[in-house]
Formats: sequence, C-alpha cells, structure tokens
Amino acid sequence: MAASGSVLKRYALAYIKKSGGNDNIKEFLQHCKNVQDLTWSEDKFAKVYKEFIGNQNLNNGQNIGSGRNGYNGSNVDPGAQNVHIHVHNRGLDLWDYLLLQCCINSLFGGHTTNVTNINYGNTTNQSRENKSEDRKLLALGIAVAVVCAAFHGLMCYFYYSSKKEARKSDKIDYLDDKLKTFRNIEFAVSAISLAALIACAFCPVLSAWSLVILGVNSLVCLAGGVAFHMKHQEELDNIEKAKTAVEGCVSTHCSNCERKV
Repeated sequence: MAASGSVLKRYALAYIKKSGGNDNIKEFLQHCKNVQDLTWSEDKFAKVYKEFIGNQNLNNGQNIGSGRNGYNGSNVDPGAQNVHIHVHNRGLDLWDYLLLQCCINSLFGGHTTNVTNINYGNTTNQSRENKSEDRKLLALGIAVAVVCAAFHGLMCYFYYSSKKEARKSDKIDYLDDKLKTFRNIEFAVSAISLAALIACAFCPVLSAWSLVILGVNSLVCLAGGVAFHMKHQEELDNIEKAKTAVEGCVSTHCSNCERKV
C-alpha cells in the first residue's frame, strides 16, 4: 500500500530537521514511497533515514570508483567527483538558548536587590510596626518571585515536552500549534506584569525589589514571546518546504504515469 500524502509530508518535515535542509529530499521521498506499509513513527523514520543515507553513500562510492577507472593516468582529480552529504543533527539552537536564558534571568534576575531597612536604634512601637510591614512586603515579594520562577519553569517544561511529543505525532503542524500557543501566553503574561507594575506605581503595595522582579519578568516574557514567534516562523518555513517537496514528488510521479500510458 502506497504511503499517503500526509505521511510523506511528515517524513519530509523530519528529513528537513534531521539533515538541516532540503537537499536530496526528492530522492528521500522516492525512497519512502518504495517502503511497504509506510506509517509514521520516530523509530520507523530513523530506520528509513539510515537506509537512505546508506544507499546514497553506496551510490557515491560506486560513482567515485567508475570515475577513477575512466580518468586513470589523467590530470583530473577523482576526488572532485565525490558528493558529500552533510547531516546536521542539531541539538539546542539559538532560540532554544534564548528561551533558557530568559528563564535563568527570571529565576535569578530579581534577587540581587534586597533592600532591608532595619532601625537598630529605635525600639518603640513604631519600629515594631515598621518591621511587621517590612515582613509583609518581603513575603509578598517572595511570592511574586516564586510565581514568576514557577511560570517560566513550567513554560520550559511544556516546550521541551511538546518537542518530544511532536517527534512521535504524525501531525505535521503539531509543534507549530504549540509554539503559537506558547507565544501568546508569553505576550499575555508580559502585558499583565507590565500592567501590575504600572498599577503599583500609583498604589504601592510591593517593595522596591518586588517591583524590579515584575519589571524583569515583563521583559523576560516579552523576549520569550519573541523567541517562540521566531521558532514558529522557522517551523512554518520547514512545513512549507515539506509540503512543496511532497507536491513536487507526487506531480512528477503522476507525469511519469501519464507518459507510460
């Protein structure tokens, strides 16, 4: 049974991510079409990809051997006939590092400014009230820091969990949908943090360093939203390349069939 177009698109997208480009993608899709009962799974793709690269290396080796026999004794360098296949197995890219840096800044950026105002020479009731107020502000500030850190920690967890699930899913736009959702969440939280910061400027209920945390969190969320948007654009570009490659492969196959008829 021939593979469906959706399955071929999923294999094309995985090939683009695995190889770092769409070189030889038509040959790879032709190889996939020759596989019996082709369905999507991460292990199946790894096996098909390994077979394809092995066949390419074998064909290239045969071409090099024939070239050496044909040009023996001449000044032509047979090594020039060699065609190299570059396989880029990318780990964390620029935008992954940016997202991690945003979370690290959120975790530690607001803890460097800790203002305590303790009056050691005043032991009156006013001093005790001030200390009680300071403790309340400190508790609120810690709560703000914990919430911000927990939010960015969860965003990192959901992001990398989604990448893992996307490799298992047969939906070509699974990760792209998640990236758009994460982008919208980051922008929304950035706007909420900024609104809270402005509100506290008119009605102070937090300490100075707590306001610093809100400001840092707003900027970190904004940067995270931009990073997710760029990841979304990259994923969308890869999806379009995969669709174009499959459509070209299918149209070429149909043209060959018409010629045979």
